[in-house]
Amino acid sequence: MGNAAKLPDNENQRMATLRDLQILDTPGEESFDVLTRFAADIFRTEIALVSLVDEKRQ
Repeated sequence: MGNAAKLPDNENQRMATLRDLQILDTPGEESFDVLTRFAADIFRTEIALVSLVDEKRQ
């Protein structure tokens, strides 16, 4: 189990941006729903997801 992925060089910047956006632990947003429905249609899949990953959750 020592094959953990290496964090990208911009990980601190990514985390700061995610915190600054203040979108974690908020209700769903129609714009994300539209985007994921569009992606599912384009790729002919049942679902598509947007995953916001921080230190403790995704």
